[in-house]
Amino acid sequence: MERDDTNADGGATPEPPDATASAGPPPAPDGPPDLPPAAPGWIPPDPIAERGPRLDVGLVVGRTFDTLGREWSLFLALALPAGIGGFITGVLSPSVLTVLREGGSTTDGQIASVALQSVVAVLTAITTLATIVAADALWRGTGVGLGEAIGRAVAVAPRAIALFAVVLVATVGLTLALTVTVVLLQAAAPAAGAIGALVALAILVGVLYVSARLSLLLPVLVLEDTRALASIGRTWRLSRGHVLTLFLIALVIALCGILPSWGGLLFDMFVDNRLIAGVALGLGAMVVAPLAGIWTVIAWGILTGAPFRDSEVMATGRGRSVGFLLVATVGFVLVMAGAGLAATGADELLQLTGGT
Repeated sequence: MERDDTNADGGATPEPPDATASAGPPPAPDGPPDLPPAAPGWIPPDPIAERGPRLDVGLVVGRTFDTLGREWSLFLALALPAGIGGFITGVLSPSVLTVLREGGSTTDGQIASVALQSVVAVLTAITTLATIVAADALWRGTGVGLGEAIGRAVAVAPRAIALFAVVLVATVGLTLALTVTVVLLQAAAPAAGAIGALVALAILVGVLYVSARLSLLLPVLVLEDTRALASIGRTWRLSRGHVLTLFLIALVIALCGILPSWGGLLFDMFVDNRLIAGVALGLGAMVVAPLAGIWTVIAWGILTGAPFRDSEVMATGRGRSVGFLLVATVGFVLVMAGAGLAATGADELLQLTGGT
């Protein structure tokens, strides 16, 4: 049968209009074009994660004082070894005035001083290690007891001492190289003195750089349970790209603790009563010593992606003012008292040193 192209009125049936011809080009889409479907299991890359973790000076310093302020009694108890070390230093070492009155220190006195400083360094290291254990546990929201923190610190102390020996040998080697280089250059020609100064400056910058790269060494040693020598390489890789920030954090923390440290030093220099000087040095050490362990743990946690969180105990900002006031108050009292004693002994110090 043939197709009938007529309508009811007997005319031809018109063709339907071409929609594309009458409507013109299609309107531009409002948003970006649709992307083809992704492969199963594909996850779009996170640009922030690709850039790696980012350290922030204010964040690390602030959370350091958060931690100290929220659990200040625990950290002061953990700092007792450092306080004992400061007390021993004050009691057993003579004041600067006493040394000058006796015409300088003897060889035996210098040997005794080195031995004393070694004991103090070990006690301070125990405080730092225990602080690292406690700060890590608190930021994970688990909490830690005084005995557990001290016990883990003592257990890891042999590895830390071995690591300290390696760092000490390297430091002595760098210092010896610096001294010999400067002396040889100055002896070669007068103009070489400037070159020697530049070499000394370059070596100093190198020492600061290495110190910043290895500033997280103890958290790596304690919390990752790595061998002493292997922890050096691990720390070096971990701090890559963060040298300046780590240096600035360490500098700010040191400046925050300068009042207690300076106050204790004034007592040590000018107070002949060594018992009083020991108490002042011990107090200063107790409030300053935990800061180093805490900030390195927080920085380590950021760089390693440790499951740190603002738990109910360690919520950001809740202990910051308490921690800051603790350090500032002790430091202010020591500085004010030490300044009065220093003013009394300043005249004698000038006389003994031949000043006018």
